[in-house]
Amino acid sequence: MSHFSKVKTKITDLELACKALADMKLSYQLGPTTLRGWEKNQKLKADLIVTLGSGSYDIGLVQSGANYDIVADWMGVKKFTEQTFSQALNQRYAYHAVVQKLHDQGFSIEQESVGEKQAIKLTMSRLA
Repeated sequence: MSHFSKVKTKITDLELACKALADMKLSYQLGPTTLRGWEKNQKLKADLIVTLGSGSYDIGLVQSGANYDIVADWMGVKKFTEQTFSQALNQRYAYHAVVQKLHDQGFSIEQESVGEKQAIKLTMSRLA
C-alpha cells in the first residue's frame, strides 16, 4: 500500500518555486488544491501541485511552518524518484533565490555557465 511521504526543504517562496518548476519544464497549479494518492480516499491539501500527466501521481508543496515540504505518493510518480525531484527543484530554487537577492542589491548577470557536475557559475556585476 502506498502512502504520502514528505521531503523537508528550505523553500520559503512559492513564486521562486514556480520559476524553478518552469525551468524544469513542469506544469503546476497553485492552490490551495488537493493532492491525490494511491487510494481514492487518500487526499491531502497542498499549496502547489506539480502535474505529471495521466498515469502518474502528482507532487505537491505543502506549507510546514515557514518552509514548504515536497509531498507525494512516490510509488505512483512515474517521471521522478523522490531524490531526483527534490535535488532538481532545490537546485533551481536556490539559483532563483540567489539571482533575486543579488538583483535586489543592484547586481546583474554578465555570464552564466554550468559545469560538468551541474554546478552553476554566475558572473555578476554592479554599477558603483
